[in-house]
Amino acid sequence: MHFHLDTQIRQPLGKVSLAVRDHMCDVAKYIPDIESIQETERAHLPHGLRIVNLWQAKIELPALARDFVKPEMLRWIDTAQWDEQGHHCSWHLELPYFEGAVHCNGQTRLEPAILNRTRVVFEGNLKIGDLKGFGGPFSGMVTKVVEGVMVKLIPENFKKISHAVEQFLAEHPH
Repeated sequence: MHFHLDTQIRQPLGKVSLAVRDHMCDVAKYIPDIESIQETERAHLPHGLRIVNLWQAKIELPALARDFVKPEMLRWIDTAQWDEQGHHCSWHLELPYFEGAVHCNGQTRLEPAILNRTRVVFEGNLKIGDLKGFGGPFSGMVTKVVEGVMVKLIPENFKKISHAVEQFLAEHPH
């Protein structure tokens, strides 16, 4: 399933690029539903930069769901390959708890926009396979429902991340 978001951040391209690429761990405190982001790897490559971040969500779950949803299920690894200018990123996500079941990849583009703003284009694809038997005989249906919900949540969360970057830059102008 494909997802897409086109939004703007009310900050110049250079500042947004640096914040998104180099300060996501600091931006995390401005993102609702995210407990932490930890950079686990940074490698300078001939044509850019590879950054691996471990994200941990903090989502308020209904009482019934708390028995089934463990904190490790709400953790993912974001591997990003940035170009030399830091304006284009190809990425993929891994969910260690659901190893091999979730395939999510895409691209983020940062472009100059009018009034000294930055246009952010975020798009990707999501495919969910077997979620370790969740749903028993209804696992196929559960997978489709989860996939449909996730395709809507991912762009919503990216919009929250864009707002968080804007907030971070407003509070850290240099």
